[in-house]
Amino acid sequence: MKKTLILAMALVVGQAMAKTKASPYFQTLKAGAPFTKEATQYKWTTSAEVKANKAHFGSQKRNPSSNNAGDESMMSDKFKETRDQFLKLKTADELEAFLTEHKEKFNTYKDEDQRFFISQLLPLRELRGIVWRSRPVFSKTKIAHSFVLTSVKSAVSSVKILLPTEQWRAGLEYVSNPYVRDGKVATEFKSEAELIAHVAGPFRDALLVTAKRIQSIDLKDKTIVWDNKLAFGKASFQDDIDRYRLVGEVERLSSLGSLHALLAQVTYQRAYSSENSMKLYQDMGKLYGVDGFFSQVDGAPSSKRVEILRKPAYANYATLVEDGGDWMKLSFNHLKESVNLTASIWNQIKAEDRPLTEAFIFDTSFARAYERGSDLAIANMEAMVNGKTQIRSGVTGEVVVVDLPAFYDNPPQDLKTFLPTQFDRSAEWKVVVLKDSAGKQHKVMTRNYEVGRGIDWNAEAYRQIFPNLASGQDIPKNVRILSQTWGTWMAAMPLVDIIE
Repeated sequence: MKKTLILAMALVVGQAMAKTKASPYFQTLKAGAPFTKEATQYKWTTSAEVKANKAHFGSQKRNPSSNNAGDESMMSDKFKETRDQFLKLKTADELEAFLTEHKEKFNTYKDEDQRFFISQLLPLRELRGIVWRSRPVFSKTKIAHSFVLTSVKSAVSSVKILLPTEQWRAGLEYVSNPYVRDGKVATEFKSEAELIAHVAGPFRDALLVTAKRIQSIDLKDKTIVWDNKLAFGKASFQDDIDRYRLVGEVERLSSLGSLHALLAQVTYQRAYSSENSMKLYQDMGKLYGVDGFFSQVDGAPSSKRVEILRKPAYANYATLVEDGGDWMKLSFNHLKESVNLTASIWNQIKAEDRPLTEAFIFDTSFARAYERGSDLAIANMEAMVNGKTQIRSGVTGEVVVVDLPAFYDNPPQDLKTFLPTQFDRSAEWKVVVLKDSAGKQHKVMTRNYEVGRGIDWNAEAYRQIFPNLASGQDIPKNVRILSQTWGTWMAAMPLVDIIE
């Protein structure tokens, strides 16, 4: 009896240990991109600060921005030195030395034009050889390999045609070729987990450092100058026409907002498993007739795609990893920061009231032309990231209650629960009766294009986003209302892809 009890206890303990043991995919993720305290340390913009800025701007008269064009005299000596040094780069190794030097010296830089340029360039250091390093991952399947290879070759051709400068050639070599760093030849990524771990680890860390540095730059009452030679090479703009552009608070905030939007995506990707994604793309490719001898050139409706996604081989794909909840909360912080910065950008645009001028990098006159729509869009975006809110369609007037924070606070264990559960199973072909000018009837066969489309979804899963959802069949209606509303793209667009 005692032995039986001990064996039973051992079995229970063993099962518990088996359940808690991290998967090899997660172990790789955790080793390369651990969730650390540093990842959350950022001075987030609060909704109260956005409101205070809006009230401050609203109480003032609009202040016309400078009409003066930028020129060489407005640059700091240190930025000129850095620019000239950059324009002399000819090889990937020279670019590596440039980035390494400025990474080590950055904290000593005082001039904001130099800081603004270098801070945004430094994350490139974490992408050295990324094309070559990723090749073993994408080479696992024809469709992924072909897509990436074609994209890289197209990018190279475009640069050769449009930007035939030594700096761009060095940059292409930098991201695409094998290399040596610290005396060691860089290694290739062997799996999806290693690639995601690098993007969500070193690259993400570099992006966050850049965000903190741009956040510390103050351009509220002044401007700095950008030199377009940095983008087009030292042989460009020989007469200096269109060479210089001003960078102000709008440009600074826009750069920062774009960084947080990217950080939100990268962080979200770290939260969910991409295990076997290359094999999945291969199976999906067969539906489209582009990957394998047994490809089906018969359409790829939702029913067929979902059938593949629900195969046991992809049971772990799109599932929340062990520490995914922490990453989802962090992803939402970046998303909310991006929204708050967008609101701040709009407030700044209205406060500055920039004239029709080519002096600045961003011509804000187009935004002012759609002021009503922008006001509505930003109000909706702010409402959505701050809690449960009611969204009204700008087309039909219908309303839907959306709770975006709930999705991030309590993320689903498996994103596949958002896929359709039932499909249109009617006949693949149908007969259409046509009558010609003589009154003669003709029976013509035509394809039924509705076959395979989703017609029902898991209502319980979607109630995390639409808390008042009545049934799964109402999902398309809710998503349609959301997509017809100003500023709701961040929630509507991913959902459209999922339910279709």
